[in-house]
Amino acid sequence: MYVKITLTLLVVLTAGLLAKVWRPAVIVEAPIPAPPGQADAALDRGMGAISLGDTTVEETVKELEKAANVKIDVNWDALKIVGISRADHVTISMDGGEFRDRIEAALTYGHTGIQLVCEEAGDTVTVTTIGSFAKGLTVRAYDVRDLLTDQYWAVKVAPPDVNDIHERRTEELASIVEDCVGSGSWDYDSRKGAKTGNGAVLRHWAGRLIVTQSARNHRKIERVLATLRQMQ
Repeated sequence: MYVKITLTLLVVLTAGLLAKVWRPAVIVEAPIPAPPGQADAALDRGMGAISLGDTTVEETVKELEKAANVKIDVNWDALKIVGISRADHVTISMDGGEFRDRIEAALTYGHTGIQLVCEEAGDTVTVTTIGSFAKGLTVRAYDVRDLLTDQYWAVKVAPPDVNDIHERRTEELASIVEDCVGSGSWDYDSRKGAKTGNGAVLRHWAGRLIVTQSARNHRKIERVLATLRQMQ
């Protein structure tokens, strides 16, 4: 059931996006087709190898924007606090990898111990520090009891097993939400298998998802749950 819901949800969320060849960029040797003007799922999108000489961080970000056809909105004020300037110079050579890794590598070049948070919003990817991100976190409770019923899951459960089944269904639902919002948006990044320390967490209790997240990602969660409800 979990696999079926996940696959169906991904199809629904990506419906209507048209493929488009990457626009030429000197730093991308093997461009990969990408949806035009869409940041959703862009951070985990694969990119070709990059190699760039002595150039500024700001110029590098602009090249990444052109290569991915996605606007990158950097919180330069927050980065300045941790010692990163748009005028810093970088020299990077990397094999193929994800768009998120390219952004982080460019912005943290020459620095150690600095963790950034990248978020997707429409046709824009926003980048800021963990400290700045944490200041905007809010807690919300999402009532998902209607998504735990036998009717929704099309499975009849015997009374003695109800509590255990609801627990497992809630865990599966929580996993779907985490995956759709993005692994790098949580305190624990399942993609990297490491703790990010950004403070964004998802817990569940009594048929509710208790979520600490940014306003932007709360809106994503609302859309994910709405899509699941439409699948009934």
